[in-house]
Order: sequence, then C-alpha cells, then structure tokens
Amino acid sequence: MVETTVTPEAVQGKNIVFMIRKYADRKTKAASSVIFQTDYGRSLSADSDATATKDGNVNTSKPASTEVTASLILSTQDDLIDTLEDACQNGDLLEIWEINLQKPTTKEGTKPMKYKGKYMQGTLTSFELSAKADDLATYDSTFSINGKPQKGEVTVSKENQAEIDYVFADTTATPLV
Repeated sequence: MVETTVTPEAVQGKNIVFMIRKYADRKTKAASSVIFQTDYGRSLSADSDATATKDGNVNTSKPASTEVTASLILSTQDDLIDTLEDACQNGDLLEIWEINLQKPTTKEGTKPMKYKGKYMQGTLTSFELSAKADDLATYDSTFSINGKPQKGEVTVSKENQAEIDYVFADTTATPLV
C-alpha cells in the first residue's frame, strides 16, 4: 500500500474575503464584493456564570455571540459605503458571506466557482470613516451577528471574482462597467 502525504498549506489572509448585501434586497440584488479589504475578522465569545458549591465551582455557559470586523480602503467607485452607513443608522439587517478563496468546492474553471464559506445575518453596530491628510481614506466596521454562522458553499460569480482579483487588462480602451 502506497501512502500519500499531504503537505499542509497555510491560508493566506488575503484569501479570506467577505461579501455583503442588505437582507431587504435579497430578491432583487446579488451580494456585493467588498473591494480594497485590508483586514477582516470574526470573533466568537461565550460568557459563563460560576456558581460556588461545597465541591468547587460549577460553570453554566451562555449562548455564544459572534462579531465580524472589517477594515477597508475607500474607493472612488465604491457605492457600498453609503449602503453600510445607511444600514448602521437605520438598523437594517445585513447578509454577510465569509469566503475562503483557497478552498474551492468546485473544480477549477467551473463557472461560477464555489468556495468553502460561512453565511451570517446581522446588523452594523459601528461604522467609522478616517480620512487623514497624509494617508488613504479608510473605514472600519463592526457587525453584530444574529444566531450562529452557517457553513456551506458560497458562489463567487465571474464579476465578483474580477472585483476581488487583480485581473489582466489589455492596452486597448475598455469601457468602464
């Protein structure tokens, strides 16, 4: 019997991306790619209460809560900033997809590609725009997730992939989409 050795490969941070959409738009709009992502994080935390007994503490766990954070560089073609700012002010429910581009679940070249990911619903609880004179304009956001993130396959369309990737462009004039 021949043993096959699989060498582990570290996941590069640039390959964990997220897409977003207002829940109210789910029947009419596809999720938006979030361009110029510099940082993305998802944290899971659960509180517990300790009750003292004669034999020592007994811990009671409370349900876990999930928080998503993201930092982005503002783009001149980014309409998402208005959507996010409005969602924060109005308490709009958002859909968020976390996508691992290093873990395709379909064969290379399949259109559209699918990747391992997580689906979440929640609200934007913090939105901060920073525009320093000697730096790029950035915005930071924090999302409070409802319930438990769901694991599954996430579809990434050709258009979404083009927004995420640095794609080849020819020297000829191409109209802006």
